[in-house]
Amino acid sequence: MVKIIRSVLAVIGGYAVIVLAAALAQDALYGGVSYTGSSFSTLAIAGTLTAAGTVLAGAALASIAGRGANLHGAVLAAWLVFETTFLAATGVTDNPIWLDVLTGGSLIAALFLGVHIYKSRSGRRQTA
Repeated sequence: MVKIIRSVLAVIGGYAVIVLAAALAQDALYGGVSYTGSSFSTLAIAGTLTAAGTVLAGAALASIAGRGANLHGAVLAAWLVFETTFLAATGVTDNPIWLDVLTGGSLIAALFLGVHIYKSRSGRRQTA
């Protein structure tokens, strides 16, 4: 039972860090960011800060999950695919589809980078 609770907390905690990072990088700093309404520099800075926060989310997820951090990361990555698809399909974002796909893919890559960094720094080298 403890393993299940820890697994759920790892995924929810990782997602919470992503949401917090995105809110800080996009909403708190710039009052919202969009492809059509923001300058290139704003998009670049907000995107970089969001990705950096997602690296931290991967490390947080790995630290909570312990063993099997990659599997927990895959669960969160699947959620990010679902969320990106939902937001694009329902028109919540005004971004072109290619940008939503690249943004979602970048978040997933940053997530696994954070998992990898945490595992390599902590000596946890498990594969699943």
